[in-house]
Order: sequence, then structure tokens, then C-alpha cells
Amino acid sequence: MMLLASCGAPTPPPEANDEPRIISLSPGITGTLEDVGLGPYLVGRSNWCRTRTRDIEDIPAVGDLHERNWEAILRIRPTHVFFQAEDVKTDQALVELAERHGWQLRAWPLRTVSEIQQVLVDLPAVIEFQDEQLQDGLASRCDQLVTSTSNSIRPVDIASGRRVLLINDGLPPLAWCEDSYLGELLEATGAENVAGQGGWKLLSMEDVVRLQPDLVFVVSEQETDSPPAILSGSGNAIQPEQCLQLVHPRINLPGPHLAETSSRMRVLLSGG
Repeated sequence: MMLLASCGAPTPPPEANDEPRIISLSPGITGTLEDVGLGPYLVGRSNWCRTRTRDIEDIPAVGDLHERNWEAILRIRPTHVFFQAEDVKTDQALVELAERHGWQLRAWPLRTVSEIQQVLVDLPAVIEFQDEQLQDGLASRCDQLVTSTSNSIRPVDIASGRRVLLINDGLPPLAWCEDSYLGELLEATGAENVAGQGGWKLLSMEDVVRLQPDLVFVVSEQETDSPPAILSGSGNAIQPEQCLQLVHPRINLPGPHLAETSSRMRVLLSGG
């Protein structure tokens, strides 16, 4: 902060009629910005962000959830800085810099579907284009994605009475509980999430045996022919036929692409 204090007068923000200059410090937010067509306006990113519409090397890395490269952020002269947190006040240093340099800050926790939707609801008000066509296009895309994510948690009784465990492919297994976004997708099918309440939790193999799931969704970003890790540690408590791969390249990131994951989950539960 001593370095920042020595930077002299505040850097004037870009003129109001300039295009937005967005820094995203969250991979989930970065993906959502691309989904709604704001990828071209990304001028800074976290160390962990991945992009689909641009070469990632064209967007400077300026930090992550916990560490910031303040000099790089100042050089970029953003108009907006977005990050994943309960509230912008969780990063007081960033709040002070934003006030000094005229940046707009927004933070979203992104644990649940409703929190993911809140990003989509907020963006048309936060990003203001002078061009009405651009503004209307952004609002329309956000509305469409709010609708598709709402459909992903609309109840359909296709798995009532089935006990399902959602885990990442590793040992010890990380379970997705009822209050995570994948947990909400599962709840909408009528299935019981045997991991119970909460967001995420590590399970021991004794926990897995005790939970006695009928099905195990192995969450993965890509298809694999290798057997799930849980089969090697379950002591025959889980059989190969009980394991189904729930795959999406961005499944571990929150975002409106969850509608695609919901469709795949429902197909698997329906026996497809």
C-alpha cells in the first residue's frame, strides 16, 4: 500500500463514451462475461481464468482471489473490476483504489444458481453502452440466460427416491452438497443428495460406505476411459455400474452454462 500511496494524483478514468474496460478476478465471472458477449472488453483477468473467445495471453493476469498485482491493475486503467466474494468490502484495499480512480466494483459469491443469476440481472445495469443496440443486445442475452438457468432448476420428477452422491474424481472425494449449484440441479430432479446440507465437503471412504448411494455422479471437465478414483478406495462398496460421468468443460466453474449440465444430468437419470 505504500507503493500505491506514492502513485501521485488519481488516474482519471476513461471518458464516459469509451468502451468498458473490465478486469475479472474470477474464472466463473470471466466465463459469464464471455457468455453474454462481453469478452472483447476484458482487459485483465485472474491467474486461473480460461477463455474461449480470445487468446488468454492477450489479457494480462493481474492476480486472483487473494493476491493482487496492484501496479498492473493501475496500468490497465479499468472502468470495472469484478471479483468473487460476499461483498466488495471484503477487499478494502481494492475499495480504496476504486474510489480513488473511479472504478466500478462488483462482487458476487456464485455458490448457488440464484447467485449466478444475480450476475446476469446486474450486468445490464452495471455495464452501460452509449450505443443502444449494444445495450439492448446485452440485456437480451442476459435475459435469455436467466431463463435457461431458471429452467435448469425447474422441478421434474424423474428421480424420486433415488439416493445420489455428487463427487469430483479424486481421493478423498469432494462432495457437492445440497446448497451448491450442482446440488440444486440434482434437487430439481427429485433425487436425494446423500451428502446432505452445505456447499462442499470432503468425504472419507467410511462416509461413502455409510451414505449408501444408489448412484454416484463423478463430476469431470472431460470424458475419460479411466475408472473413477472412488472405485479404487471404496472396498467394493461402490460398483462400476453405479458410477456415471457428469461431464462439462466448465462444470467446476459457476455460470449460465449450468443449463447444459442440467440437461445432461436429467438424461443420465432418465437412463439415457
